[in-house]
Amino acid sequence: MFAISEQAYSVSSMSCRLLEIMSSLAQVLPERYGYVVLAVAGGSLVNIYHIVQVAKARKQYSVKAPLTYSEDEPAFNRIMRAHLNYLENYPFFACTMLLGGLQYPRASTSAGVMWLVGRIWYAKAYAEDSSKRGSGFMISSLAQLLMLGNTIGFGLRHAGVIAACRARFSR
Repeated sequence: MFAISEQAYSVSSMSCRLLEIMSSLAQVLPERYGYVVLAVAGGSLVNIYHIVQVAKARKQYSVKAPLTYSEDEPAFNRIMRAHLNYLENYPFFACTMLLGGLQYPRASTSAGVMWLVGRIWYAKAYAEDSSKRGSGFMISSLAQLLMLGNTIGFGLRHAGVIAACRARFSR
């Protein structure tokens, strides 16, 4: 009985500590960082869009789970491939948004929204005809490069590289 109440106390104190950390974190995050978080949440909504599209395609083309490929239905394969491609790219999106957004919240949010629009465009075009997915791919790729640039800029600043370069070349 003592172990249970000690464990309950431990969980309760961990929860309180987590709340303290979260509240401290909110005080040090840059202004407008909430938009970065909302853009990342938008990425989850786009994933739900993909899930719904795949579920509809499974029903329409009679492709039972856990199959991820159909020998007979290329339309199903295009929808599934668009979803899988999204899942392959989402970690890059989320990491570069959250990290780059610490230094450049507005630029990261803009690039993130651009990425989301590109991914939806890509999915819709790919579902129709795989040769039409290029525009969505280009939009999301450009956005990815912008987000990566923001993340690299954040890393260089916090590694002290930018300050060192300024000191070296300002002589």
